[in-house]
Amino acid sequence: MVIKSKSLRQPSWNAIVWRYMGLDKFFDLLRNRRLVFNRADNFTDRNELVIHSLHQSGVLASEEKKWNSFRTKCLELKESTFVSSWSAQKNESFGLWKVYLGGNNPGVAIRTNYHDLTNSIRNKDCQIFSGKVQYHDSRNPSSLDYIYKLNDDQLITTKYAGYEYEHEVRLFLRLDNPSESSTKVVGIAVDLDTLIQEIYLSPWIASWFQDTFREIVENLEPSLSRKIVESRISDYG
Repeated sequence: MVIKSKSLRQPSWNAIVWRYMGLDKFFDLLRNRRLVFNRADNFTDRNELVIHSLHQSGVLASEEKKWNSFRTKCLELKESTFVSSWSAQKNESFGLWKVYLGGNNPGVAIRTNYHDLTNSIRNKDCQIFSGKVQYHDSRNPSSLDYIYKLNDDQLITTKYAGYEYEHEVRLFLRLDNPSESSTKVVGIAVDLDTLIQEIYLSPWIASWFQDTFREIVENLEPSLSRKIVESRISDYG
C-alpha cells in the first residue's frame, strides 16, 4: 500500500514520471515482477540525507551535541530506508539517460504517470510512502535550523540543490530492525501492465539488437511488447 505522505509535496495524479535503467535491471523487473528499492546508505550521492554537505558547512562548538544527535538519527534513517527513485518530467531527458546508464550504454526508460506508479504496487504487507524530493542549498547559514525541523519523511526526501535537474519523486519504505539485517535491496511486487505505459529504448541501443530485445520482452511479458518505442533523441555524443 502506498501512502502519500501529508508532510511531503505530491505530484499531480497524472504527472508523467520516468525510471531509467540498464537492461539487467529491466529484465529483472520483468522476470520477477518487482520494483527494487535500494537502501539509502548504498547511494553514490554522499550528500544523501544532507549529512556530508552540512558537515562541510561547519558546525559551531555550541551546537556539537545537537549535531551529533542529528547525525546519528540520519545514519539510522539511511540504514533503515529503502528507496525507488523516479523523475517527474514531461519528456525523456538526454542528461538522465547519460547519468543512469553511465554514458552511451544500452538501456531503457519506463514511462508512466504518478497515479499508475502508486497503483501498481501489489504488496499489502508493508507501508510505502511517496512524495516529491525537495532541493536545498546547505551553504545557506540557516541550513541547520531548517534541517533540524524536518521530520523523517522530509529528511528522506531532501537533497542537495545540485541534483535539482532530476526532478525526483520517491517511493520509500523502512525496515523495523535494520541492524539485524544485511539486506541491501527490497523487492516489492508490482502489476507490470499497470506500471508501464511505454518502454523507451535508449538512444544507444544498436539497431541490430532492437529485434532481439523485442523478442525477449515478448517471451517474458507478451502484453508489454506493444509498448516498446524508440527514443526520440538522436545524439551519439
